[in-house]
Amino acid sequence: MADLIELLGKRSTYQPVGDPQFASHKVTRRDSPERLAYILKSLVGHTVLDIGCNSGYFTREIARKGFQVTGLDKDRRMIEAAELLDGNLGINYVCGDWKDVLPSLGAFANILYLAVIHHDISKIGLEETLVKLANFKAQRVFIEVPNHSPIDFHKEMPRIAEAMGKTVVDSHTIRRTIYVLESVKHPRGVVMLITPQQAQEWLDRSKFQTVRPDKLSGYVRDIEEGNWRAGTEGSPLSIIGGKIGNGYHRVRAIIEAKKEVEMLVRFKEV
Repeated sequence: MADLIELLGKRSTYQPVGDPQFASHKVTRRDSPERLAYILKSLVGHTVLDIGCNSGYFTREIARKGFQVTGLDKDRRMIEAAELLDGNLGINYVCGDWKDVLPSLGAFANILYLAVIHHDISKIGLEETLVKLANFKAQRVFIEVPNHSPIDFHKEMPRIAEAMGKTVVDSHTIRRTIYVLESVKHPRGVVMLITPQQAQEWLDRSKFQTVRPDKLSGYVRDIEEGNWRAGTEGSPLSIIGGKIGNGYHRVRAIIEAKKEVEMLVRFKEV
């Protein structure tokens, strides 16, 4: 088996390695500790599959928290490096393309699909990727997407979630956005976290509507004071072909408050 330097390179690594001989290496994803912190607080159950595990930063750190972890990567060199770094954590590493081997791995409480989906879409297209995602058998799936891409992931995420029989329950943006999808469906839409940026995109595409200042200020006040409710018992925000149908004031309030808001959203095609 090759040594770590030969496997991971002499100057840089994609993830933190945690080995002294890599102390001077440049780390491409320096935001990995922050990504890990967000994921750790959102994990459920006891099992985790990390798709595209690279050299195993997430698999090791999650295993140290007591989870049973499987790391999957199609690059044999990354799997070898991860196994060398494993110590006695007992992580199960598998080399292969997830689209081929995932059905044989069974179900997991959590699947990490970080910074992978845009590569899959570039190779096999969005529609074929959606078909393959139906094989994700997990209570929670963590999908990390680039913020600048030919694909509007913020718009497509409800379709991506639906392909897996899931609902978007949370999201968090660091350098890229991580969406948390869960096997819980609301009969009237999707509960999702809406950023001011997403709200502005919907507003820009939509026809201007007359604003009632008292109604708008009331929504803004509720958001700023932390009294906003997801609205699962009221009328869902309606987005039709990327434009606002119902909920114009609520979208404007998110922009003015400059805060992320959880809301029930119903997406419709034109």
